[in-house]
Amino acid sequence: MSKKLGFVQMLDVSGSMYGALPQVKIDAKSFVREGRPGDQFGVNAFSDDAWWVYPTTNIPNIVTITDSCEETSDAANKIETQTIHNMTNIADALNKATQMLHTANTELKAYVLFSDGNSNWGNPPENEIDSNIPIFIAGLGSLNRTQFDLMTAKNPKSKFYNQPNAYQVGLMFNHIVADSNEVNLIVNKLEKDKSGSNYFIKDAVISGTDTEPQLSVVWSNEKYSYTSGYPSTNSIRVTLIDPFDNDTDIKPTITDGGYCIFNTSGLLPGTWKVLVEFSSAEALDFTVGGVEYNSGITSSITAVDTDDNSNFDIAVNTKINGEEVQDLQISGESTSIHYLDQQDDLDNNVEVARNDVKFTKRQLLSVPKKNILRLKNELKTDNNSNVQFSSHSVSVKISGINPNTGLPFTDIKSIVI
Repeated sequence: MSKKLGFVQMLDVSGSMYGALPQVKIDAKSFVREGRPGDQFGVNAFSDDAWWVYPTTNIPNIVTITDSCEETSDAANKIETQTIHNMTNIADALNKATQMLHTANTELKAYVLFSDGNSNWGNPPENEIDSNIPIFIAGLGSLNRTQFDLMTAKNPKSKFYNQPNAYQVGLMFNHIVADSNEVNLIVNKLEKDKSGSNYFIKDAVISGTDTEPQLSVVWSNEKYSYTSGYPSTNSIRVTLIDPFDNDTDIKPTITDGGYCIFNTSGLLPGTWKVLVEFSSAEALDFTVGGVEYNSGITSSITAVDTDDNSNFDIAVNTKINGEEVQDLQISGESTSIHYLDQQDDLDNNVEVARNDVKFTKRQLLSVPKKNILRLKNELKTDNNSNVQFSSHSVSVKISGINPNTGLPFTDIKSIVI
């Protein structure tokens, strides 16, 4: 079915990460839990130099995730034990990661870095990156964007993510798999602070009978497990509903505390629904993700500079089996984030402002083969502060009709500007 991913997580535990270390641990554990059976991975941490967190031998072999996913649980436990040290040697972490990734026997490979980018020890980090392997950076703490730009420039599939939380990291994993596989991401949604006897539904459009959809639901507390029966105080029911609104008896192929994964094939084309039902006294957060393999659908979005500083353009291009698709329906969200000058107190050295901006397509007839979105940048700063830099994360949902089959499809892409 899906191509397997080999990845190495690198955790910055140097002194400059003092205030951000709890978020590093939360995000790193969230990411590793997204790993699928057959994926391969390792985790290292670094300060003056780097060491292996999982597995723990000096020169370890990359670990293959088994059906039980006990490897990801073991890695999460090891991540929790990390503490703050001294300087920042990103290069050594990348060097060790490169050696491990070269031994991975997966079709796809990726570096995954959790850091503020303030490398002050060792070689230039970008010199240790294999340009054939993309790097995905979760920027946390008071950031050095220049250093990140040098690293992501090594491979065009590399991406930078601004101050992601645990559930945005889950979405980040889905984007890595979708972008790496050049398949379409059919659903990638957050549901936050859900409690009581409750439910929610997310749509996923299956574009054809020959595709292989993979759907997953991840929740924030591992004490809850999947059930096909009634939801209870320790179980969550996930049901796949077909395009005719019929409940199905499709069961997940992989389940464990905190998540379930449906690997499917031959599903009826159309809009499926993922129904999640639960009964919890505490607030839970969820991610629902889905990718569709062998669809022949590929999309790309690129940023286009404009003379107007308050606006920027996004160009969207979708192809099916290599042919460009017209008459797309496009919607999405933009999040603007700015970083203020570093404060003396390490616990408060970053201030982040988030402004979610909804937008819809504006078809510009002067650009006949592209759909252009114009987004207004609503970034605002404190009058007493200076902005170090700002960044804009854009997520786009693309919908249309496959001209070869007459069936609907969706694709989700993201870009950071």
